[in-house]
Amino acid sequence: MSADKTAVIDQCAEQVGGMVARLFAPLSSLADTVAEELGAVRGRGRRPATSDLAFLRPMVLARLRQRTGPLHGAGVVFAPDALADARLHLEWWQRDGEETAALRVDLDPRSDRFYDYTALRWFSVPRDEGHRTACGPYVDLHGAESYIVTFTLPLVVDGVFFGVVGGDAPVSGLARLLVPPLLRLDGDAALTNSEGRVLATTTAALPVGTLAHRSIGADAVMEQASVLVGRTHWHVVRRAGGPAEGRERHRRSA
Repeated sequence: MSADKTAVIDQCAEQVGGMVARLFAPLSSLADTVAEELGAVRGRGRRPATSDLAFLRPMVLARLRQRTGPLHGAGVVFAPDALADARLHLEWWQRDGEETAALRVDLDPRSDRFYDYTALRWFSVPRDEGHRTACGPYVDLHGAESYIVTFTLPLVVDGVFFGVVGGDAPVSGLARLLVPPLLRLDGDAALTNSEGRVLATTTAALPVGTLAHRSIGADAVMEQASVLVGRTHWHVVRRAGGPAEGRERHRRSA
């Protein structure tokens, strides 16, 4: 593969990485503010409670109503017993057109519909590994009931893990953001997650949610450039023109 083509796919990965970093930026800002507010409560000698969270709603809704990015849901999901009056708790809102509504899920462990978010990767990775992550695409049957990617980062208050701050982005919204850089590449191209599942694509030959290597075919050669999301690798992939073009490129940070 020519050096020019190598440079193009690397530049594409760098551009995608920058876009993902900008998507995390409002979540990081929200996490800083929440940590400061809850730290102040702890500084007064008591554990935060649900009654201390009134500040969250206007902050999250303001971010959702800006409509400057693909997020259609956002909020805070708390670690077990982080709050004095709730074993499990989340403060999460979703945007549907011009309307916003609080997400309601069943947090009763005795219920058949119990939503055990602590077992989900978007919660467990920030908790166990201490860094941001992006999970999906998947159908969130307990929440938005649409095909989404969830972006989360740890909420740490006075050195204690308190939960995660995050946002949901529909795959369709991510496509509007992430497909334009892929269009710079010749041939079929896509952005895949760490499992190789397609997140965004320039072609119907690589459907969203499918494994790229299966769609492309076992005998085809893929050129790749890595995009680092937290400590998880996404990849910009392109169907290479022949065996000589297959080459693994290295990381761009997001």
